[in-house]
Amino acid sequence: YNGGDDSALVDYPSTTSRFFASGRLPFLMTADVEINGVTERIDLVALHARANSGTDAQNRYDMRRYDVEVLKDSLDVNFANNKVILLGDYNDDVDETVASISSTVSSFQEYVDDNENYNIVSSALSEAGLRSFVSQENIIDHIAITSELNENYIENSVTVHYEIYDSDYAFTTSDHFPVSARFLLEQPIVDNECMGGSVIAFEQGKRRDGRRISSLRSDPNRSLGAPNERRYFDFVSLGFGGSITIELNNEIFDNKNANEFAVFESTGFFNNIPCNYFPETAEVFASQDGVAFVSLGSTCQDGEFDLATANLSSAKYIKVVDTSDKNIFPWFADGFDLDAIVCIESGENILAKQAVELAKNPTAYESELMEENFELEEVTAKLSPNPVQNNLSVSFNLLSEQYMDIIITSLTGKKVYGQSIEVHPGQPTVTVDMSRFPNGFYVVKVSDKEGAVNMIKKIIKSN
Repeated sequence: YNGGDDSALVDYPSTTSRFFASGRLPFLMTADVEINGVTERIDLVALHARANSGTDAQNRYDMRRYDVEVLKDSLDVNFANNKVILLGDYNDDVDETVASISSTVSSFQEYVDDNENYNIVSSALSEAGLRSFVSQENIIDHIAITSELNENYIENSVTVHYEIYDSDYAFTTSDHFPVSARFLLEQPIVDNECMGGSVIAFEQGKRRDGRRISSLRSDPNRSLGAPNERRYFDFVSLGFGGSITIELNNEIFDNKNANEFAVFESTGFFNNIPCNYFPETAEVFASQDGVAFVSLGSTCQDGEFDLATANLSSAKYIKVVDTSDKNIFPWFADGFDLDAIVCIESGENILAKQAVELAKNPTAYESELMEENFELEEVTAKLSPNPVQNNLSVSFNLLSEQYMDIIITSLTGKKVYGQSIEVHPGQPTVTVDMSRFPNGFYVVKVSDKEGAVNMIKKIIKSN
């Protein structure tokens, strides 16, 4: 021990030459375990503690307790934040000692009491009344871990392997049964919580017709915070080929087989316009330092992204670049409208959008086409289907007969259909034949004479 210097073994219960079973010191193996590109260092300490005896039982107990407490002191000081597995033949149980002495306290009691830093996972076998020694009761072969491994331990996986026992086992193999525990050595799910915190760079492109984008749609700070789809101007238009770089308010970390964050795009009219009707697209990049960015892929409107796509373990900066094909858009279009960047909590793959009520003001896209007095009111009628191919059904929830005006216009305000009809509670649905209407977007206005009903909705006509 210690090159023959035993000065540290103060008050050893016997001659210091008998320290740790006369020199049978613990064996340390350090392993760098690499899984999916992530390396974790684990220290494994193999222990064969001093055995018991029918004679001099108290002194052997005292020496074993002294030995393993010195080991604990060394682990506490030199391996304080390490992932450590202490396993082997403890030659004692941990719920109570197996030594033939007056006390029942285990020689490993200091480990048992320090449950903030140590977890003897095999103590569950002791509590179950099992044995790991062929000829005697009790579990004397144990596995303890430091708290840094608690999340990796698979609960209730510790077991004694009696299945290998036969009549020759104790004579040909060992008088101990194997004890094992299982660990899941991969990164745990990180509860990422983030949203756009600040704008680092903004290079806005142009509209389809080459004109500068309206100032009301050009404030990059409106892409920060939580998503508010359909809110009036609560987004920024990147313009065709434009880009924005945002620093998240928190660093995010990769979760295995899960997307970490979502990009929300704010397209007007409806909450879920199919991409093929309005293909505003963007490529999304991520960076750890705000300098070196790598692509995570592209999205059409809203999209979710996984850092593992670019072999990133974490990210603090997100860049969104408009990739929309301006040639397929009308003259007033202005590319990808970024509403927000937010984390997907707890590694969940299913993205639940924030529920947002319809705004009483039109969206910025709508405002470019319509008059200021064009408003959205609380609806009392329902349009279906949408998109529509042939017949559009206008359904009312009425308590009495009422005359309703149904007017359909193009987005430029040209009237293409008008009807005034008396609607009865027993027949609350009006059918409009749209089979001959050209494909595209239309505005449907439904109102009554008294002004109690005033609904404006947009629909898509498609074949």
